[in-house]
Amino acid sequence: MTYIKWSLCTIALVALLVHRVIYFSPGFIDFAFSFISYPTLVVQSHVMQPIRDFFELRKSREQLEREVVALTSHNTALQEQQTQLLSQINYMHDIKELVDYKKRYQTDHALLAQIIQKTSTPQEHSIMINAGSRKGVSIDMVAVFKNKLVGRVTQVFPCYSKVVLVTDQRCKVAAFCSKTKSTGIFEGANSKNAQLTHVSHLVTVQVGDNVLSSGEGLVFPHGFSLGTVEHAQPNGLSYDIEIKPSISLADMSYCYVIDKA
Repeated sequence: MTYIKWSLCTIALVALLVHRVIYFSPGFIDFAFSFISYPTLVVQSHVMQPIRDFFELRKSREQLEREVVALTSHNTALQEQQTQLLSQINYMHDIKELVDYKKRYQTDHALLAQIIQKTSTPQEHSIMINAGSRKGVSIDMVAVFKNKLVGRVTQVFPCYSKVVLVTDQRCKVAAFCSKTKSTGIFEGANSKNAQLTHVSHLVTVQVGDNVLSSGEGLVFPHGFSLGTVEHAQPNGLSYDIEIKPSISLADMSYCYVIDKA
């Protein structure tokens, strides 16, 4: 009985103490709840924060990808503009000397044409230009490059024309040597050199002298360069004269087409 009494007293005392603590300590519930919520906070810190970081990173990555797409598009546009500008610069560089030549010689009716095909074989020396009858080109018009005689138009189509070069064996130009005034006929040979024929043995011919068109005849104008004398050897009543032509196909991209003045 005594043990039972002591047990009841002990329970009553503990209950009284708990009641007093709860009654006189308003923060006890919060204090007790803190032990319950702490594991939740730990879980949130170690589990939820990485998830939030993942979505933030994904958002940042998507934003960066959009920026990369925008920058790539802008870069492509800049490259296209650069290509256009380089093309314009290259075009202006190619024709600058021709334009200067046109101003210097006042060829008001000259037509600028681009060379679209070059033929240099033992059978033929010719070029195709991107100007035809629609632009006013006609047969026997003359092609010139700077102050050099290129050839004459032999075929005309609506959009393009064929020019036989002065280095072609079918082309013959009345010519003279600038220093000695010796006259002859400049003839192409379908090779790297041409000839000056019908030059009398009674005149003087100098190696290195410039050979110019004389303007005699119905096609070629006066005063355009044909080449320089590389070799001259008397042969009976005339000379055997080799001429180094002035024109070089490798250096030409454009030319002017003109009528004989």
